[in-house]
Amino acid sequence: MKKFLLAIFPLFFISFTAHTYSPNFKWLGSDNTFKIDPLTDGILFGTGVALNGTEFLLDNILDLNDNTFSSIPSKDTINSFDRYFMNDYSKTIDISSDVLVGFAFASPLLFSATNLKELPTITIMYLETLLLAKGTVDNLKFFASRTRPYMYYENYPQEFIEDGDWCKSWPSGHTTYTFATAAFLTYTFSKYNPDSNWKYVISGASYAIAISVGAMRIASGCHFATDVLTGAIIGTAWGFLVPYLHTLKVNNSSSLSITPTGFYLTKRL
Repeated sequence: MKKFLLAIFPLFFISFTAHTYSPNFKWLGSDNTFKIDPLTDGILFGTGVALNGTEFLLDNILDLNDNTFSSIPSKDTINSFDRYFMNDYSKTIDISSDVLVGFAFASPLLFSATNLKELPTITIMYLETLLLAKGTVDNLKFFASRTRPYMYYENYPQEFIEDGDWCKSWPSGHTTYTFATAAFLTYTFSKYNPDSNWKYVISGASYAIAISVGAMRIASGCHFATDVLTGAIIGTAWGFLVPYLHTLKVNNSSSLSITPTGFYLTKRL
């Protein structure tokens, strides 16, 4: 999943750069709905990068996480709620959830493609949402070091022992990303189209995908139910909070215009 995220992030930068250097492009939402400003976005983007950088430093460079596996743990150590829903590993369901997450990732950008002038705004907010969600989840995974459900069964996947993924159960990253996407898409679409009945369809479909991914992560043996529930809360929180913060500058903001001849800052009261 980390490799997948690293692969799609350049697409966001390419999309933003292509619009940024277009003549007379204003680095603000032109629909008076969401506004991008250097301070807010600098803080959000910087926090996301810092969170991801911290986890990468601790886990990959300093290698501080002790993920040595010795023997199959006892199911009796698991709380009754999680034990009731835990499952053995299923590679088919695991891969299927990856595919569904990939589809969810693309949905906000597919929506924004219907209104290309808002694509830079949507792209920046969405990138910040994913960075913050991923950074939050990865750091929690590192410090919690919770053993995944499939490790409580005899036929656990050996490849996950080698890469250390077996002890990164809580919280569920897949669930976090899809719920972040669902909340983000629901909120932004409703703000852009407050009178459209399609907002109910968009919301229902995006949350249906998120719930399906969460269920598949449990069914695949990759996560406990509490991993998924926590991921849903974290994802929903970032998916709503990031675009919401971009509405606070709508009526009182500074407009940064980027043109081939330079940068221009216009203050609006």
